[in-house]
Amino acid sequence: MRILLVHNWYRSAEPSGENHVVECEAGELRQRGHDVRVWGPSSDQIAEQSPLQKLLLSARVVWSRDSARALAVALDEHRPDVVHLHNTFPLISGSILPVLSDRGIPTVATVHNYRLICAGGVLFRDGRVCHDCLPSSHWPGVQHGCYRESRIATTPLALSNAVHADRWKALDAILTLSSAQRDLFIGAGYDPGRVIVKPNFVPEQTGSADHGPPGSGFVYAGRLADTKGVQVILDAWAELDERGLRPELTIIGSGPLEDEVARFARDHPNVHVAGRLTRAECFAQFRQARAVLVPSVWEETFGLVVAEAMMFGRAAVCSDRGSFPDLVTDGHDGLLVPPADAGALARAVETLHGDEALAARLGERARSTYESRFRPAPNMELLESIYERVLGVVRS
Repeated sequence: MRILLVHNWYRSAEPSGENHVVECEAGELRQRGHDVRVWGPSSDQIAEQSPLQKLLLSARVVWSRDSARALAVALDEHRPDVVHLHNTFPLISGSILPVLSDRGIPTVATVHNYRLICAGGVLFRDGRVCHDCLPSSHWPGVQHGCYRESRIATTPLALSNAVHADRWKALDAILTLSSAQRDLFIGAGYDPGRVIVKPNFVPEQTGSADHGPPGSGFVYAGRLADTKGVQVILDAWAELDERGLRPELTIIGSGPLEDEVARFARDHPNVHVAGRLTRAECFAQFRQARAVLVPSVWEETFGLVVAEAMMFGRAAVCSDRGSFPDLVTDGHDGLLVPPADAGALARAVETLHGDEALAARLGERARSTYESRFRPAPNMELLESIYERVLGVVRS
């Protein structure tokens, strides 16, 4: 079938899991014989805009005539059977939805975050999960300045959500990355019959099946931010240190807590700060790890790092919040701990640090979970079945 993927690319200076997912899905769909085109601007263009264009960007977040016209041209050129929307913020906007509706083109959308129901995109504020805008109010986000801690910056996002809410809800299918995310969208007024769980996948790396026994150290890979539970990790390692336990920890990534992480590492020789690494370099760290830490305190929509760790036969220690109970079965292929609980995280790390055999068993089962759920083949079969559903195709 002919498929048009629509994606507003994130800035190249800020590595994006969403960009990676779109690239991988496009590649796998082409491998399976589909005619795939990816259309959409890059946020890198913003740096090249004139002062007037930048001033008008907030209006474009609500309605972009340029994007609507450009999409119409792309539709004429490609004539897709189905359109699959990914990110439309900030340069595309919901202005493309009437174009698709008027042409009657079957359309699905993957919601990688909570942007359509939360101006901040994460349902998290002031160090806690926040559902103030649910089920259908967008104005608490403006009041609290949930996007970039600015009421002015948040206003166009809230207005866009209010203007386009019914159009998003009318799409043929909304794809969430976990059942927890699905429940939140249904609670926000989306039709349960249109909201389908379709997790991300991880392309298998050469040699990942021959991962060998678990190493001795632990790895965190992600943005160095409060929402990701980075402070929880530091507090857990401080607690372990007080008890005379000093497992190795490698922290990969960048973000607002970089300085704090660096100061902590200076006082704790068993903590190593790797900074930003390539995906291949991250994978090399996973191969050598005993387990991967993913203690997010917000309601993560997926957690790509968990599936990547599973690919290499490594268990993940995750918060029992958001998508993680979907990804990890506690005590079977990983461990779940209460969010924002440094003591619980420290105890889980202590258990795995002292029991290599347990880490190996969890890792082997994690690899099995990857093979059954997060390899490209079963994931693409699910996506193709969704496309066929919205196209009204009946399989024989």
